[in-house]
Amino acid sequence: MNNIKPKPVVGQILYSLNVGNAARNCPQVLTPVKVTKVGRKYFECNAVNGYPREVKFHLDTWREEAGGYCARNHLYETEQEWFDERDRQIITDWLRNDIFNMYTSKYLISLKALRAIEAIIKQDLEHDKKEATP
Repeated sequence: MNNIKPKPVVGQILYSLNVGNAARNCPQVLTPVKVTKVGRKYFECNAVNGYPREVKFHLDTWREEAGGYCARNHLYETEQEWFDERDRQIITDWLRNDIFNMYTSKYLISLKALRAIEAIIKQDLEHDKKEATP
């Protein structure tokens, strides 16, 4: 997986999700933010509608510059990127907890199905390796 994100442009709309302590006592909400500054190491975003508060992010990873504290925001390039990440987490949790649970997995999945799953995962990993190699 490649963590390097594309360089944002001033005026570009991104999507911010409240995480960590910012989502402790309230629901997580995906909100549009506008890129207001782009520098050498950081860029800043401001809420499109709502309370104007500049939030600084690292240019290469899009991680919030929180000054050593827990990040309050996670940025996404599109809303679909967030939906895909959420679906990936839901499916992974289902597989881990309900399908590959050490107490029930030997009864739920045939050896033929396990080999098919292994082949699909290996094929996907090989594809990712080829994309990462220049």
